[in-house]
Amino acid sequence: MLFGYARVSTADQNPDHQVDALRRVFSEVLGADLYVDNVRFTWGGFRSITADTGTRPKVHADTAIDWAGMVYLTPGLPPSAGTGLYRHRESGFTSPPTDREARALGYADASEFEDQVIHRDKADMLKWEEVARIAPVYNRLLLFRGGEQYHAPLAGHGDTPDTGRLTHNFFFNEMPAPGQAAFVVAP
Repeated sequence: MLFGYARVSTADQNPDHQVDALRRVFSEVLGADLYVDNVRFTWGGFRSITADTGTRPKVHADTAIDWAGMVYLTPGLPPSAGTGLYRHRESGFTSPPTDREARALGYADASEFEDQVIHRDKADMLKWEEVARIAPVYNRLLLFRGGEQYHAPLAGHGDTPDTGRLTHNFFFNEMPAPGQAAFVVAP
């Protein structure tokens, strides 16, 4: 097996080789080396959202990671069970603000804005406007900069984990190219 889901179904398969193969494929797609922190972030984990648990979405941005990826594994889901991208109505932000933007709103920095505003509003869908919808197409990878976009599951499906909206999830960071800064400081 060259790449695929991290699983072991026969005695001659090694899960470490499969995890490394997945990391290589993501790296090739992005054209960059990856840093995967299995202790802090999900790499290859699964999530099932039922119709009941899907009624309580929490809009968020994955600010500690560069990339969020998920493969939709439930065939035949309706578009309403996909992933939504959101704009915070009060602030107008579709992504976490910079420190400068947060200060312009009267907060000490972006972290204080996140703590006082986004955490307060994350579960109140009246505080958010859906600006885009990604349909849950079976076996399709959705890969996006999770820290740069407010997002949430739109809904779940089924009534048990076996019939739920199942995704295979990957959260990771991109390593800067040798000789390049990890980030650029805005003037």
